[in-house]
Amino acid sequence: MKKDNLIFIEEAMRFPEVIRLVSEASDRLWFKVNDVTSFEHTCYRNIGLALVNEKVRSVAGIATRIISRAEAWHVKNRGKEAIMSLESLAGYDDEGSLLVYEIVDAMANTERQVVSEIRQKEIATFLAEGDDFKVAILNAWADGYENESELSRVLANSFGGKSSYIRRQIQRFRKECKKRLIAA
Repeated sequence: MKKDNLIFIEEAMRFPEVIRLVSEASDRLWFKVNDVTSFEHTCYRNIGLALVNEKVRSVAGIATRIISRAEAWHVKNRGKEAIMSLESLAGYDDEGSLLVYEIVDAMANTERQVVSEIRQKEIATFLAEGDDFKVAILNAWADGYENESELSRVLANSFGGKSSYIRRQIQRFRKECKKRLIAA
């Protein structure tokens, strides 16, 4: 990198609005080009060059114009290469052996997921015995909420009552569920 380029980049980066505009443009552009850093370098260098060599009335205006031109140039001349085959997606690991790209069959896992969801609902109705409070606890557990004090506060807001009492109910229900599942 030339020393002059660093001076131009430094001049452009003195303005926060320039940094904001370039980062917004690179966020819009990241999936269209292979190297976003090259685009950002071009933007900062050209904006800095304009700021140093020309009389600029509006830094944001000149930055917007230069960014839009650089964006168009990078998309046209340095855009992403189209993938022609699955073999081209293969790569090499650290030892130098070929890693083959495998496509995951999403439909194969769908049936298993549906069956597990149905099984989970059956178990929930078995354990809840039609009680909405117990259904809410089971749904929360199924969604991954394991913190009893937090869950008790949420249920206290939904069903009413003190959170400490509801926390003890949750603990009792957990023990009851374990006993019933072992017996079943």
